[in-house]
Amino acid sequence: MRWARFFGWHKAEHAAPALMPEPAGYRVYTRAYDCEVSLRNLDQVLEPMSSSQALEHEALKIAYRDTFGEWRAFANAKAILVRNELTQLMTREVRAGTAITILVDLSGSMRGQRILMCLTAIQTFGIMIEALGIKFEILGFTTSMWRGGRPREQWLRDGKPAWPGRLNEILHLVIASSGNNTESVRLADFPTLLRPDLLKENIDGEAVSWAAERLMLNDSRHRQLIIISDGAPMDDATFLANGGALLHAHLVETVGAIQRSGDIDIAAIGVDCVPNLCYGNRTKTSSADELLESLFSIARSISSSATGRSNLAKGCLN
Repeated sequence: MRWARFFGWHKAEHAAPALMPEPAGYRVYTRAYDCEVSLRNLDQVLEPMSSSQALEHEALKIAYRDTFGEWRAFANAKAILVRNELTQLMTREVRAGTAITILVDLSGSMRGQRILMCLTAIQTFGIMIEALGIKFEILGFTTSMWRGGRPREQWLRDGKPAWPGRLNEILHLVIASSGNNTESVRLADFPTLLRPDLLKENIDGEAVSWAAERLMLNDSRHRQLIIISDGAPMDDATFLANGGALLHAHLVETVGAIQRSGDIDIAAIGVDCVPNLCYGNRTKTSSADELLESLFSIARSISSSATGRSNLAKGCLN
């Protein structure tokens, strides 16, 4: 994608010598340990859980199934009403020409009630969107390790050169994808995402770029990217070796470049926080009800925008 090429993320970069000023632009010390995996293969990537982690996982799965069960019944009924509304607002042609991606923050601060709330709302919304015949993906992002993992260990062996850039191994997760019959929202094993050892650190800029690149792979007329997060980018190893600005600046530059391109509409939903000001369309939520309603509102705005674009295209052809 042109924003990826613009920032030079496809190139391997190296830090400047000590005592030199910080080089411009985003940097990655090594991509050798980065991983992209589908949800059904996640257990092959993560280490076996400890006994305490396994007990916590079981408790979270029970909460996901039972505590949110009554709410899920209400939410599904509301989703049916919204689906019928969108069916009237969007022609079959418009729905077929629309693609939506949700990118969810899987950082450690999302642990517990926040991840339960998010997954329940996202699953309900995703089933509705797939039923409308709209292309849909759910993606997640975290890191494979705390405190830098193997990239930091390599950096230490190399003598800790200055300004190393990102010092962790990113983990990008394909949770559900309507383009693959085995990865539809209905078949996705959402309770797997409740593993307490999954949620670690968050490197947002690269995740947003990755999600946008996947979204650009289809030829849909209208593309919508929705980011759900509970805070700013944070990775301890990267922060300590580079200062606090690198990850935040990268997110701002990434979102700005995508928004200026006009290829993708971006909306950000904050979980108990106001999203980064770089997002032109942003909202704060504090409950599963508010999160789901925000997703419904975005879908309604998509229907208006997508229908307008379709009518404009038809007018140009006449």
